Amino acid sequence: MSLGQLNLPKDNLKKPAFVLEGRITGQASLFEDDAYITKIADEAMARFDFNTLRRKEKEKCTR
Repeated sequence: MSLGQLNLPKDNLKKPAFVLEGRITGQASLFEDDAYITKIADEAMARFDFNTLRRKEKEKCTR
């Protein structure tokens, strides 16, 4: 999942990924309290097409 260009300090670059991973797996993230990190995660989730991902995974299994 691409996060695009991020305007974050180097030590914060992994935080959006942790938030996204938590959302995808249904777990809470420690970084949801940071409004900017949450905004980045919200935008990435809105752009991501889960149906395409599921279709690609299903195609791999049937080959």
